[in-house]
Amino acid sequence: MRGRQQLHDEYAVRLQTSRDEVLALLAEQTQLDAQRIALAPHESDAERRMAQAERAWQAGLIDIRSYVDVVTAASARQAATIALEKSQYEGQVALATLLGTGMPDVLPHEVTE
Repeated sequence: MRGRQQLHDEYAVRLQTSRDEVLALLAEQTQLDAQRIALAPHESDAERRMAQAERAWQAGLIDIRSYVDVVTAASARQAATIALEKSQYEGQVALATLLGTGMPDVLPHEVTE
């Protein structure tokens, strides 16, 4: 039979581990937010350049290779933004899971019987 002190110590370790995980997830979210903010102006610039390139290509001012290069670069920026958003959502889910966010305060009567 385990003593109270051993149970207390195990609980304290689990609690500290959970706290550390929460802090790490929050730090990661902050970092991802900063990266997203830094990418935002570049994404709108890429979209603007893509629109300009399309107009230039349709007008015959640039060749298809130049147009495709601009579209490819814009798509890469959009993919980077989507990857950041995905990471943010995954972190939010991990945090909610760790904290039990959205879980009922009390189990339904059928579950407890």
